[in-house]
Amino acid sequence: MNSIPKNRKHLIILGIVVFLCLSAIALFMNSRIKPRIDQISKSIAGYAYEQKATNVNYEFNKLISGLPAGTRIATGLKDGPEFLKNSGTIYSVIMNDTAVSHAWSAVLTKKDTSFHTFGRGGQDGNAKTKAFATHWVKKAFSLQKQTAQSAGILFSVSDSLHWLVASACRLKDSSLVVVGLDINLKKFQNYLWNVKDKSKAYAIIFNEEGYCISHPEIKFIGQRLLDPKKTSLAEKVLGDSAILKETIFSNYLAVPVIRSYSPLRIGPMNWIMAIDTPVFVVDDEVNDIERNVIGMGILSVLIIVGVVAYLQKKWQNEFIGREQAEANRKTLLLERQELQMVTEKQEKENALLQLKVLKDKVNPHFLFNSMGSLNALIDRDPKLAREFIVRLSKVYRYLLDSYPNGQASVKEELNFASQYWFLLNIRFGEAMLPLEVNVKEKHLKKNLPFMSLQIALENAVKHNIVSKQNPLEIKIKSEGEEIVVVNNYQPRSHVDNSGKQGISYLLSTYQHFGGPVLRHGIYGTEYRCYFPLL
Repeated sequence: MNSIPKNRKHLIILGIVVFLCLSAIALFMNSRIKPRIDQISKSIAGYAYEQKATNVNYEFNKLISGLPAGTRIATGLKDGPEFLKNSGTIYSVIMNDTAVSHAWSAVLTKKDTSFHTFGRGGQDGNAKTKAFATHWVKKAFSLQKQTAQSAGILFSVSDSLHWLVASACRLKDSSLVVVGLDINLKKFQNYLWNVKDKSKAYAIIFNEEGYCISHPEIKFIGQRLLDPKKTSLAEKVLGDSAILKETIFSNYLAVPVIRSYSPLRIGPMNWIMAIDTPVFVVDDEVNDIERNVIGMGILSVLIIVGVVAYLQKKWQNEFIGREQAEANRKTLLLERQELQMVTEKQEKENALLQLKVLKDKVNPHFLFNSMGSLNALIDRDPKLAREFIVRLSKVYRYLLDSYPNGQASVKEELNFASQYWFLLNIRFGEAMLPLEVNVKEKHLKKNLPFMSLQIALENAVKHNIVSKQNPLEIKIKSEGEEIVVVNNYQPRSHVDNSGKQGISYLLSTYQHFGGPVLRHGIYGTEYRCYFPLL
């Protein structure tokens, strides 16, 4: 034992040396991978940008994805009337995205222009939108132009900023058909909020004049948030297709962000898209990498020191453990013996206490019912009334007898059960069939818990229907080394004051005497209670 302090001292020195070595290695590795971490931070920001830009491109292009198919269908039609006849089909094709709620079409001939609108759910759209679109179509699309035409424009109405986008095709009679969509950009922004997006960035879209087309804060849509002439964004981003980056403070998030400007081309529209990635998103990822490097070094140290400490401690514990085990074994043996004595005493006291509770419960309750039955017998059958009194006195004499150990012979219990059943039979009459008793002679000298058979009879009456139409049948018989009380199972729908004190008393008694466990339950159409002999 004198070598233990010395060994522990060596262990501490070894642990310090290993810790310092591995910490130095971790710091060296951290300094070497610093340039790589900077590259990773740029990659993280770029990944967030690409992910968000891809999602925005997809959602906006999906809005107008039905226009090419709609114009292809219209190209095969003969003239304006035939187009109008098939317009329902064409509208359903160009409105293939659920975010689109309004579509329109215009047929341009040399004589006039007819304009038609269609709203999902039977709504025709805003009258101001219709007037604006009619004027815009005449200006934007040419009857003389033979090539495919597409155009788009933004305009404001009272509720929001709207985007009109259209494609034109020529019918067989040379008339020009324009099919287009009317997209409410504020409503579309609400739709974008519900689109599942795992990117940790948000997008803002501007047109060439700097007016906001899409913003997570809906109130900014339609407002001029950029001055392209001042910043030259339109020329740099749209003209040169360049991606510009800057770090600014986001009023929307109230944190610094890395903003990336890039061109966004949706059909005929040339817009500017700004993707804002919070700086803390990038910093958190980079800090995680650095923490992981240091953490791995510290963890390695702890593992090595822990293994050494475990091996050092193991042999000490084995030696000390053997000495303590012998002392604990002796102490445990004494404690177990004392605990067993206390447990047996408590079990006996508990069983006797429950027996007292049962007696106190049976005396007034049973006496009250018996007096009622006796009152009915006095005038009707005086002789039977006298016998009833004799039997009642025997029942109460048995209840008042002292059984300090909580046991009575099977013969005594059967005699008490027969007296008790006689009183029940007087009370219920033809609603109870005769009691059948078939107990082996050798079992009569064995013991049962005091009042056990009476408890079984009382529970049978208490929990089952007892009537002339459904009479109760009870049997007491021997099976193996057990006395079984059987009754036909016809349960009542409701039983008052069922506290299960009787069963609890019997279970405690059998546990106290260390005998087999009391069994009871439903067996087919019967309810059985098995009383092991003591």
